[in-house]
Amino acid sequence: MMFTEDENISAQNEIDYAVEWSKEGGIVGYMWHWQDPLGSGEYYADKTDFDLSKAMTKQKIAMLTPKEIEKLHKEKKISDECMAIINDIDKISDQLKTLQDNYIAVIWRPLHEASNGYFWWGNDSESYKWLWKLLYERQTSYHKLDNLIWVWNATTRELYPGDDVVDVITRDMYPPAGDHSSQSEMYNNLIRVTDTKKIVAIGETGTVPFSENIVKEKVGWCYYMCWS
Repeated sequence: MMFTEDENISAQNEIDYAVEWSKEGGIVGYMWHWQDPLGSGEYYADKTDFDLSKAMTKQKIAMLTPKEIEKLHKEKKISDECMAIINDIDKISDQLKTLQDNYIAVIWRPLHEASNGYFWWGNDSESYKWLWKLLYERQTSYHKLDNLIWVWNATTRELYPGDDVVDVITRDMYPPAGDHSSQSEMYNNLIRVTDTKKIVAIGETGTVPFSENIVKEKVGWCYYMCWS
């Protein structure tokens, strides 16, 4: 899990762990648990008044330098929210660059669980998709991060940003303890929602589908991540 700001977590230590894990043959995956960019320290929509819709702009900001972004902000052409978002994207990108420099690919799951409305980035579909595309363009084109495998994590069609900015589609699920079925209904629903042929995976789960059930029912989960 990546953070832009957290007094209890050292970003450098986290990256060091990832480098060592990769050297041992591990696959590196990160979820960006993005705190309110204006600094409240909160993630949940009901605990922060950060309004993502106020960050949206028609200005082409994804490829601008920090000085150019600051100039737009001073001229009041972009909001405080917009400038704070760019600053955070740049901070997290610096962390990811260390992994790229070490030739480490990252299964990258930002803006997770957008459909449930828990987090500040999931309040409405238009601002969510604007943020996803901004993040994608700034990280891949401006910061030139080519080591990221982009993982979309939601369950509603309105939030899907498009095949051109997504590599893997996922959903989170927490079936009852002991339920090791293939979860075919959730799989098929995700396929219908996105209408895509992308790789499909389980972003988070508390109970693992048994491989024999997946094979028997021909359910195409590519991988899963256990949350514990």
